Amino acid sequence: MLKLDTTSIKTGTIVLDMDDVLAFTTSYWFKLIYDRLDVFEPVINKNMIPDDYEYNKDIYYPMERPTYYFADWLLKNNLTTDEELFGRKCIMDIFISNNNIYDYISPAPIIPSIIDMFNNKSFKFDKICIVTRSFDEHYLSKTAFIKRNFASIIDNVEILFTDIDEKKSDVIKNIEHVSLIIDDELSNIYDYIDNSTNIEGSTILIPRTGYNQDISKEYLKKANDKKISVNYYSYN
Repeated sequence: MLKLDTTSIKTGTIVLDMDDVLAFTTSYWFKLIYDRLDVFEPVINKNMIPDDYEYNKDIYYPMERPTYYFADWLLKNNLTTDEELFGRKCIMDIFISNNNIYDYISPAPIIPSIIDMFNNKSFKFDKICIVTRSFDEHYLSKTAFIKRNFASIIDNVEILFTDIDEKKSDVIKNIEHVSLIIDDELSNIYDYIDNSTNIEGSTILIPRTGYNQDISKEYLKKANDKKISVNYYSYN
């Protein structure tokens, strides 16, 4: 369970990423690919597939990948341009075309901890904003996932969908006081630090994965200058 010192967190709003923070999205995406290896075998590097792979047993495995972008990790290195384009299209299509995908994606164990922290009056949190990039096809399923997993405090949860290329800092700029940010993607963290004027004195938490270990020392200094605390936590 995630535990924070109440004295180190300022009053304000919790800002949460969703994919691979609240939901094990790429873990289920990996399962979809594994279930259709007959389609993906010509372009997938099979060394990336554990011999005894099982979804529930290996739910954390895709999070250990060394690169953020899924296709960069899974595709063979010696593909022709056309083969690579085909592989990337297939990987995206199997994800995007599954309109109800979030009905099957497992929630991350951090969710009960977040709810407990929100209900702990010592923290004095105002609300929770879930800021997530999303394809139109997933809007209903993603919304249902949030309502289902945050049911006990859903009246205090705001869902902010962003366009695929939209900066998250532009989305949260109207939040008066940001207290806590949880996000797995370093480019988002850097965007917040560079462009958000409402996060000084806040805390940023990052789930420890294989692709976000090398956080920039330059950005750690920038964060320190703005009195922003940046720390990792483990999924389990």
